[in-house]
Amino acid sequence: MRKVEITLEHSREGDWWVNSPEAVGFFAVGESREEALNNAKEALALFLELDEESIELEIIEEKELEEG
Repeated sequence: MRKVEITLEHSREGDWWVNSPEAVGFFAVGESREEALNNAKEALALFLELDEESIELEIIEEKELEEG
């Protein structure tokens, strides 16, 4: 099992964004928190060339994005 640290951000528009300091240039988006996490796991498997089942997401930061 490979733990991958991620950050999870919720925008005022309702989208959820996921990125990882371990995978520079990676991000995933979802309309719900669950969808964003599922999309992140699938995308990280491709990005890191791993099996999706071998990835465990570890949320290191979760925040609401400010309007800008």
